[in-house]
Amino acid sequence: MTILLCGGGLDSMTILAFSHSDPSWGGEVSQRLKVPKIDSVLWVDYGQAASKYEKASVQWGCLRYGKKEMLTSSVTLDIKVMGNSPKMFGLDKNFKQGVNKQDFYVRNRNLMLCTLAIMYSDEIIIGAHAEPKSGAYPDAKISFFRGLEKSLNTLLRKPVRIHTPLQNLDSYDILDLASRRDPELVSNTHSCCVGIKGGCHQCGKCKMRDAHLGFQFR
Repeated sequence: MTILLCGGGLDSMTILAFSHSDPSWGGEVSQRLKVPKIDSVLWVDYGQAASKYEKASVQWGCLRYGKKEMLTSSVTLDIKVMGNSPKMFGLDKNFKQGVNKQDFYVRNRNLMLCTLAIMYSDEIIIGAHAEPKSGAYPDAKISFFRGLEKSLNTLLRKPVRIHTPLQNLDSYDILDLASRRDPELVSNTHSCCVGIKGGCHQCGKCKMRDAHLGFQFR
């Protein structure tokens, strides 16, 4: 069984959309996508402020792209003890211009998500991509997932696959693909870290999304 880790954002939702399309569709860029057959979709509630909108986006995608089985894992984290940002978890709504990305950084989040997914299946898909700025998040790099995959194979003594079908694309490529794949896809994704419908336009994810949408439609 192959599981897609989906948080309702543009990257994972684009993978979900392309898993339900003709592989010959989409032109030159889409030919670089190698999306495995998706058996189930896993969304994780780890206490993030955006959980309500993330879940709604994933549910929309599952219905629209024919994935009847959506797995939901709920995890309770003591974020104060772990030192994670209060903004990310909805405890601080006082935003300021020039907010730092680290205000919304959840330490080793992708490691946690992959670990949970591996409990369901030995083959998972995640929406990591070739965004140059991803260096701000160590566990968002493609090299991180390749290293994790290698370690899991060694330590678990069985084949484990972590697919990253967007690894050769940047955010502009992904936005373009998503928009051409389905005109309603982008508007039904959620990227805002702080759980504001339509976005706060100040967190790192919102600023990136706004910049890319402006690039596309100007």
